[in-house]
Amino acid sequence: GWSKRGAEIFCKIYGRTFVRFGNVMHSEGSVHNAWAKQFKEGSPLTITDLEMERYTMTIPQACELLIKAVSIAEPGKGLVMDMGKPKKIIDMKNELYGEDYPIKIIGIRPGETLTESLMTSNEEKSAIRIDNFYMI
Repeated sequence: GWSKRGAEIFCKIYGRTFVRFGNVMHSEGSVHNAWAKQFKEGSPLTITDLEMERYTMTIPQACELLIKAVSIAEPGKGLVMDMGKPKKIIDMKNELYGEDYPIKIIGIRPGETLTESLMTSNEEKSAIRIDNFYMI
């Protein structure tokens, strides 16, 4: 998270546009890929915490965000997609693999949060809504 934040600050200082993604489903490093491997092996699916929730987006949504950013963002501004409400990780697992498939709770890691926010409270106050995006 800190490296992402540092990159955003760099972009703001040097007048570059940045985009803020949610968790891109089925991308490299996605929990969906880890689960698919665990499922194929017949292993329980790892869940950090039953209360953990995340914003998710599809690969086409991530592409849409990039294209929109190029077309509308102003120098030093960022674009964030409105992804609705965050979704519990356990609910994603249940939708994909059913409620009966076994899980293994692995616990939250240092620096992780149970929930995430797309914007800070200051960003929310000054964000400009454009279609289903926010310019911050």
